[in-house]
Amino acid sequence: MASWARNSLLKKELGACSRGPRRPTDFRDLLGYRSDTSPHPIPMYVPLRVHGHHSLLAGVDSPKAIVRRARELGLPAVALADVDCTAGLVDFLKAAQAEGVKPIVAAEISDPSGAPGRVVALVRDRQGFANLCKLVSARHLGEDPGEAEAHASGALDADGEASRFDLVARAVEYREGLTYLVDHPRLAYALFGRIERRHLLVAISPASLQRGMSRKGEMRGPRNAHLAPLERPASMLRPQEWEEPDGGSPKTPPPSRAVPASELVEAARATGLATVAASDVYHVEPAGAQNHRVRAAIGHNALVYDLPEEWV
Repeated sequence: MASWARNSLLKKELGACSRGPRRPTDFRDLLGYRSDTSPHPIPMYVPLRVHGHHSLLAGVDSPKAIVRRARELGLPAVALADVDCTAGLVDFLKAAQAEGVKPIVAAEISDPSGAPGRVVALVRDRQGFANLCKLVSARHLGEDPGEAEAHASGALDADGEASRFDLVARAVEYREGLTYLVDHPRLAYALFGRIERRHLLVAISPASLQRGMSRKGEMRGPRNAHLAPLERPASMLRPQEWEEPDGGSPKTPPPSRAVPASELVEAARATGLATVAASDVYHVEPAGAQNHRVRAAIGHNALVYDLPEEWV
């Protein structure tokens, strides 16, 4: 009788809660853990866009170093979101278990067409992990690896890119068990209505906030605003002065610039999507800033001392 009474009371309380005001979306609910069910409240900040050294020519640290640093900082969880890659997953899970940090399996998916914006896919459950693997494989092959078309000669272009891969279409196809973060309005509008709203969030980075504060709409400082400040020798050229000796254009096209936070907020309001703070993290210690800078220079075929800050 006591058990029945408790169940009846619980149902009554749940009914009252459902008729009350809707609680704002908390990404911790979406990823399977809550702060209010623990005697020790969980901090609101969890890094959801951390890149390890498996993000070639970008990330600096090993999965083990990332997890260790998360524990030192008292973070309850961390997401390893390497670009188009899950190669660091096993090391990441082993390190997280050893350090007592909750691992969030993820990957950052780029668009081979060159269109701006990326999707960070965060795994919620077993089905989500299976779909993340399919999504990453499709990004490299152009099709689901289980389909014959994935191995067709026309699936890749001359540069080895997946010419048939449609980021939005594949994100929709493999949406079950995944929560998506998008960093560009075009992706928010394209996925709105096709992904359950509580599993689609607009990611705002410090770099986006910096662009929003600029009067002329120009970025101030590096794209990754969390980077430790670097002392530049007096002989180093300023970004706006960087050019080829013959006066031509830079050796490679510049990376896509962060979207101003105001545009991301506008897209979130128009679609009713929640926003989340998600910084791009490429190194977990200040000393790794120069290492990341060298990798970025290699990736852009540029000299380290001539690399514009906004390219970092």
